[in-house]
Amino acid sequence: MAAPPCFLQMLPPETDATDGDIVTFQVKVSSDPADPTVVSWWRCGEPLRPVPGHREMISHEDGWHELILSNVTEEDEGEYECRAENHRGHNSSFGSLFYYQEGGGTLTDVTLEGMAAEGELNNSRLILSKFSLSLDTMYLRDRGY
Repeated sequence: MAAPPCFLQMLPPETDATDGDIVTFQVKVSSDPADPTVVSWWRCGEPLRPVPGHREMISHEDGWHELILSNVTEEDEGEYECRAENHRGHNSSFGSLFYYQEGGGTLTDVTLEGMAAEGELNNSRLILSKFSLSLDTMYLRDRGY
């Protein structure tokens, strides 16, 4: 029975990257061979196009589809969508790319309460992520933890 395409392998909910990383998003789509499926990639609600040396989209005959981001920068951060559609409808898989800067100290041996008690946070601006703490830029994000 013909139906909209379905995802056998979804995008991961969260992917983390830093400057210059290569990120590969992969999905596997199943659909009726008699009803051609079109797969497209989107970022923050905007369709993506290939960019030589930075963004590549590959579709394999076995249903696997890839979006490869080379030389990741902060501008690549956002919500990504892989949309699969045919004449019967469409389905999407969503995942977020979080960018973080290297060079911050880890939070392993540092507590914000301790730093605040010692007066070290009075006029400092923070970058907080699950990976690093940097005291040079204000950047707070709620990741739902």
